[in-house]
Amino acid sequence: MMMKRDNERIAAEHRPLVEQFVRLAEEGVLAAYVSALKRFAADRGVPCFDAYAMWEEMEADGVDIHSRLSNGINHPDAEFHEQLGNRLADWIAGG
Repeated sequence: MMMKRDNERIAAEHRPLVEQFVRLAEEGVLAAYVSALKRFAADRGVPCFDAYAMWEEMEADGVDIHSRLSNGINHPDAEFHEQLGNRLADWIAGG
């Protein structure tokens, strides 16, 4: 996931990039990229673990995704890394 709006977690040195990142979010660039990756994998019969879906689920459940981005831009917090690892392990195990 990446930021969709300005937020308090963004470091001062990254502030000049906020407008560009918000524009990318508004234009749906990341969602299009994820969609293309899923299509690519599906077309080739390659299993694809969808970590982006975890972010979409959180957002649908009312979680402010910005509170889970450690740098406020595009890097998940430690808790998400743990959740991702657990879900990936379950997925690999067939659960």
